Formats: sequence, structure tokens, C-alpha cells
Amino acid sequence: MEKNNIQFEDIERILGMASKFSLFGGLGKKQMNIIMDHSDLIKVDKGEYLFKRGDSPREIYIIISGSIAFYLEDKTIMESSVGFSFAEAALIGIQTQVVDAVATADAELLVISKKKLMQLFENDKEVFGILILNIARELARRVAIAGNLLLEKSHDNS
Repeated sequence: MEKNNIQFEDIERILGMASKFSLFGGLGKKQMNIIMDHSDLIKVDKGEYLFKRGDSPREIYIIISGSIAFYLEDKTIMESSVGFSFAEAALIGIQTQVVDAVATADAELLVISKKKLMQLFENDKEVFGILILNIARELARRVAIAGNLLLEKSHDNS
């Protein structure tokens, strides 16, 4: 895993893609630049693990390029690509990771570490608040989807 500070050309590229990222809804260019100042860019090779089930959460990830698969006991739960964010619940909920996350292609990810998230809180509470609200909305959407899947499965078993 190669970790880099975000360069100007990376910021411009990511800002151009920002509409694909639900975590950045409602943030203007100035606010996005503040987020970039509190983020890193990492590159992972195909087959490389970002984390394993039971690991302590360290970062929130947003896929900029490539794809990441999530496994539970060697079973693929899902595969995600550009724009998908993950590990928010573990980091904010102070819970261990519940799945393994593995790059299924060479990937580039925007990363907000726990430390940088707290620095954002200290430096700009407005941007921090919008980001946390967006994370809460994304997690609520995922809970609704999971609930609907469980409901469908219970109807199938009746």
C-alpha cells in the first residue's frame, strides 16, 4: 500500500468526480478543499487487503478508481467500485471491522484517518458536521436496504 499526500492535480481530479461521492453531498469547492487537506490518497495492488475482520478501524475509504470486494468467511458479500465509501460505521461506532476488504483490481482510495477526522472537527466544525451528516445518511440508506433484504428473505421462507 502506497500512501501519498494529495497533490494539486489529484485534488482537481477528485473534485471533478465529487458528485459521485455521497459523503460529499452539499459541500462546495472551498469545503471540499478543506476535506482534501484532511485526507490522503492511497494506492493498493490487486489482491491487497485493506483490513481484515476483527481489525480495529483506522480510516474511512472512498474508492477513486479500481474495485474493492468484501468477504465474510471466504464468501463474497459484495464488490464495489468508484464512488463507494466504506468503513465509516466501524470508525464512528468504534467497532471492529466485520468483513475483510480486498482490492479486486489495482485501486486508488481517498482516505480519512481517525486522527485527521478529529483534526477536521477541531479545525472546521461546519465541514465536519456536513460530513458526519452525510455519513449518517449513507448509513441510514444501507440499513434500509439491509432491512428490505431481510424482509424479502423472510417472505421467501414463509
